[in-house]
Amino acid sequence: MTGKKIIITGWFESRLYLYAPKEWATLIEKWKLPFRTEREARMAQRVIFAQSMEAELDKWGRILITDYLKRHAKIRSEKKVVIIYRKRYGCWEIWNEENYQLETKRARESIAR
Repeated sequence: MTGKKIIITGWFESRLYLYAPKEWATLIEKWKLPFRTEREARMAQRVIFAQSMEAELDKWGRILITDYLKRHAKIRSEKKVVIIYRKRYGCWEIWNEENYQLETKRARESIAR
């Protein structure tokens, strides 16, 4: 597992996404589709692609995340995180535990209506 590369990026919400290089390349191709406006395309590029970084897994499968991305996802070293695999999209999500609980609560309330 040592030396395996992944791509980490923030998204519009306060969480991180981890992609294998192949899935990242697929995502980039999908995002080349026409946007409604040039402004919309620039915003997406700034939020998703400009803040992405490549990371390398160590022998225990751990990664280092930049302070910028940790702030984006509100991840602090002394707190727990929630990691979810999204098979449909071929990526992992990393959430701050409090944000994940809040989002889960909102989803339950929305479904219950």
